[in-house]
Amino acid sequence: MVEERRFRFLATLPPVDSGYDGNLTVPLHIASVFLGRKVTRIRLEIEGWGYKSGAINSRGDGTFYVYLNKEERKQLHALGKKEISVVLTPDESKYGMPMPAELLEALSLYPKGSEHFERLTPGRQRSIIYTVSKPKSEAIRIKKAILVLEYLEEVRGNMDVREMGKWMKGK
Repeated sequence: MVEERRFRFLATLPPVDSGYDGNLTVPLHIASVFLGRKVTRIRLEIEGWGYKSGAINSRGDGTFYVYLNKEERKQLHALGKKEISVVLTPDESKYGMPMPAELLEALSLYPKGSEHFERLTPGRQRSIIYTVSKPKSEAIRIKKAILVLEYLEEVRGNMDVREMGKWMKGK
């Protein structure tokens, strides 16, 4: 028997200015399959928009959701739809999101920084990956990748996200 790997559903698009409530509700029968397999990291594909990495989160009342940030909600509203077609698949990448080439290269050039990176919690690893992958400019992504690893070396892997941000701004 082949396990189902792709789950499609229609979701109501949340308002742009909905803050932390700006999320897509995942139907219970789909969330249950992922959580039953102990899979929380997912790849979310939205028809006509693209994909993103994310997580299935619980609201604590028996319902589940995937968070969309404000910029993502703006882009989706620009499509002019109230409902969107969503496909969820397990994210089987090593870090739960795509690794930018710039960070991968920097990890090979900074062995101490790489050791510290690998010892971080998965959430902190994803924070670093997000920090490096967010800029559109390749040059800025390279600079951030190097700075992050230099920071990890300096603090011997004792990462503090806010402190790292301040440290990087000072460089």
